Amino acid sequence: MAQNSISVIVDVSGTLVNQSSGSIIPSGSIGFMMAAAATSSTVRFLELSQDSNQNNRLRVETYTDTLSTPDRIIYRTFCLSGSSNNLNINGSVTSASFSASADLSKDIYLNEIRLIMSDNSVPVGADKFAAGAGLTNGVLVEVISSGSVFQLGNIQVNEDFFTLIPSKLATYDQNGAADVIAIGIDLGGQIKLYKNTSDKVRITIRDNLAAVQYFKCIVYGVK
Repeated sequence: MAQNSISVIVDVSGTLVNQSSGSIIPSGSIGFMMAAAATSSTVRFLELSQDSNQNNRLRVETYTDTLSTPDRIIYRTFCLSGSSNNLNINGSVTSASFSASADLSKDIYLNEIRLIMSDNSVPVGADKFAAGAGLTNGVLVEVISSGSVFQLGNIQVNEDFFTLIPSKLATYDQNGAADVIAIGIDLGGQIKLYKNTSDKVRITIRDNLAAVQYFKCIVYGVK
């Protein structure tokens, strides 16, 4: 037996606005729809059915739930200089600072600062930075919190990545097409960037790193 479709238009309040004329649905069949306003926590379930006299019936049930706002959200960002997150630049003539800045409205509790570097060769114990010579000045890793500057490390050769204290989830991979060093400085939420201040995580490049294939810094926390 052929079945004709039936269209129903319902506004946000759940009021039946329009129903297509001449549409018949088989007795006992049910159409199920859900509607909700984008800015509302109210959900309306619409059930369309037909009684034994072939009268169409629309039943609307409204359910309201409270949409809670989380007290804390995860913070994740790259250290940036302008819009760039590439630390592999020439900072030998003029040093370049990359930073992750404080939020305007929430304190940020820092959990980890993760440095990731990749190059054709990243040997350890050879006085090298990436595949090139060790750095003269080094990559300076700092946190500025409430006006105090915490120097977490100065990286001049590859093994310096593993001397950053406290460190976690160290990766040293020489099995692919390029070698990779990745290290996380574990702050455990003990240092924070105070809201609406000049607090920041700062990475300063003071040598020529333009030949390094990949070098970035990611900051994780809770705000």
